[in-house]
Amino acid sequence: MATLLKQQLGLDLSETKTLITPVTKTFAFLGHHVVVRNNRGLKRMACVTLIPKEKSHRLRERIKRLCRRDRTGQSLHELLRELNWLLRGWSAFYRHAWGAKRVFCSVDNYAWWTVCRWLRKKHQHAPVKRLKALYPPSKERGTRRGQWHHRGVTLFVTGRTRVGPYRLASARRPLFAIHHGEPGA
Repeated sequence: MATLLKQQLGLDLSETKTLITPVTKTFAFLGHHVVVRNNRGLKRMACVTLIPKEKSHRLRERIKRLCRRDRTGQSLHELLRELNWLLRGWSAFYRHAWGAKRVFCSVDNYAWWTVCRWLRKKHQHAPVKRLKALYPPSKERGTRRGQWHHRGVTLFVTGRTRVGPYRLASARRPLFAIHHGEPGA
């Protein structure tokens, strides 16, 4: 395969970075697990991307790191801005994965309770009821409980991120791919 790519396309493959594997085996690609499974709805085999458990665990560790006890000197406003930046990027990257909504909802639950624990450390183990009085949560549509909110910043809800398979067919062709007559004309 490598010689074919070299001869016909002039591509050199790095031996250390390239792994040629059968498509029926699970493999990692760009932070996703790629699996071929039987799709009953389509009545054929289909390629599915999944969120690796290591990636969701790493996200939880990053959330936990942002909410350490030694960071209780900052305001809730600053913490929510940092968390929102992290959660928005992560959910945008994985929104095309199969089962993303379930993972996103569990991340939301984890983030909410981690911020709650951080606030309890900040306010000498105040009960949740007192914290909700100090920082009234915003009641947003689609959330079971109010989200933490302070000075115009609300904790981002990844569970409301629009998820679904990536639809290449519905994408417009990029300008460089549109034929404009003769090359160089």
